[in-house]
Amino acid sequence: MTRGNMPISSRWFQGAMLTYLFGFTVLGMLAYLVYRDQPPIPAKTVAGKNVLFTRDDIFGGMNVFQRYALMEYGSVYGHGAYLGPDFTAEYLHNSAEFLVKGYAGAPAGGLSARERVVAELHKNTYNPSEDSLVWSGPREAAHKMMEEHYRALFFAKQTRGGAQAEWITNPDDIRKLTAFFAWTAWTAAADRPGKSYSYTNNWPPDPLAGNFITADAITWSVISIIGLLGGTGLILYFFGRYDWLGWSDAETQPVRFRPVEQVAVTPAQRAIVWFLFVSSLLFVLQTLTGGLIAHYRAEPEGFFGIDFSAILPFNIMRTWHVQLAIFGSRRLTCPFVFTSSQLHSGYLPVNDDCTFLNVSRFFCRPLIWSCISVIEEPNSAIEPTGPPIFAPFSNSPPIPKAPTMTAIITARENFIFVITTSLK
Repeated sequence: MTRGNMPISSRWFQGAMLTYLFGFTVLGMLAYLVYRDQPPIPAKTVAGKNVLFTRDDIFGGMNVFQRYALMEYGSVYGHGAYLGPDFTAEYLHNSAEFLVKGYAGAPAGGLSARERVVAELHKNTYNPSEDSLVWSGPREAAHKMMEEHYRALFFAKQTRGGAQAEWITNPDDIRKLTAFFAWTAWTAAADRPGKSYSYTNNWPPDPLAGNFITADAITWSVISIIGLLGGTGLILYFFGRYDWLGWSDAETQPVRFRPVEQVAVTPAQRAIVWFLFVSSLLFVLQTLTGGLIAHYRAEPEGFFGIDFSAILPFNIMRTWHVQLAIFGSRRLTCPFVFTSSQLHSGYLPVNDDCTFLNVSRFFCRPLIWSCISVIEEPNSAIEPTGPPIFAPFSNSPPIPKAPTMTAIITARENFIFVITTSLK
């Protein structure tokens, strides 16, 4: 089989490679800056002589957040689902309201209650030498109030707003979870040393807490949108305007389609029919879960009067909605591996049994185990051990992460793909 010339200019391939190289270089630089300038995680947060929470509590709260899939219900820093609250914004706003009420009628230094709260929230009281964060007495009371708030939310006897009944029953888990939310709210409001904005560029915005979007954030957001739309327009313009970049009518061969009866079906193609069936089934299941979670937004308390949150809670359904998309797309990759390997290698299996055996051995069994592993993995969490990924650039211990289901499945299947594409 002879290889024909590309129907479009090779400059497009060169431009794409340069774009990828430039893009990943910028991403690498940003990753370095993120780890270099990450907010500190204090060893302890104190108010007077009382220790409110420690670094281990923050780590433990983050693992509780992951273990109970709260990112599939609410969000932190705006990342996650949006049926529930953004816990960073909620903690920041509620604590600011609590402080304003506490300082009302007791001005200090000529400041009103709101001005005093803004000044307190934006003052960075982290002490690097002692690795501690110092809060005032009223802020300690606000933190205790938020602990009671989350205990009432996650330990409620009835479902509320899509949240499960008796979601988190361990009081210590709720205490650690509140510590994690408190730390995120502190990073969102406390000014970065030497700067007039917080560690998160004053995100999320909250006028009561004095958080307003910075000019830099607006400027770069506008530049990114202009770059995306303008760059896309320029590519389409040059592609359609110049023949030396696009298709040439004189050189392009018309596409010819052979009748179906003239196309021979290979044993490998017969073997992958089940993959297409399974992928279609997964797509149907993903559509049904997507419809259910969409209905949760219209009627958080139930499904046409039926309380589904006790059986199919929103966060679990949203998790499976994403995982079914991954399963389905990965199953569709299997037929591509078989067909593309034949096209590139020119090898055509002649033994149906051998082909079916290879499909079963290297794809069907791992498919079953990958499904089982997804059920098991969300219930696990790891302790904050091990060195940081970028130890030379990091000033804080690493943030522990619960096992990533997608990464485990992807790594497992990539290994399978390598084996299968080498089969002869």
